[in-house]
Amino acid sequence: MSQKTVDNIVKNLTKKGFEVFDHYQLEDGNYAISAEKMILHYDVSSQLLTISFLVSAVPDFVGIVTLILSQIEKVKVNIAESFCYGNNDEIVTGEKAHEMYNKTVADRVVEEFVKEQSQLNMLRFGSCYKA
Repeated sequence: MSQKTVDNIVKNLTKKGFEVFDHYQLEDGNYAISAEKMILHYDVSSQLLTISFLVSAVPDFVGIVTLILSQIEKVKVNIAESFCYGNNDEIVTGEKAHEMYNKTVADRVVEEFVKEQSQLNMLRFGSCYKA
């Protein structure tokens, strides 16, 4: 019965356009599912599906996924802490994950700004291309 429930979870996600990368039974008999912007854990005994979203997942995405999965019969949905992957591919959760994500976003914004300013500088002071 539990494999059928997991198959139903996967089917509901894919039917709504979410990519499911892998799903498998763990040594303890529970199931893990890796999907687009999330990791899911299905506890067979409690019928509890715990979802941990990537820290970059926007509220609309979280809401839609939660709504889709909460409509599956015999599945209770729980939202866990969000996560991201650290420098050594380790999973970082909670506030530290948000701090890492915000730093990455800020670094990328600065990087893009510097790149654009460099290009503008070349246009202002460089010689024109001769065709």
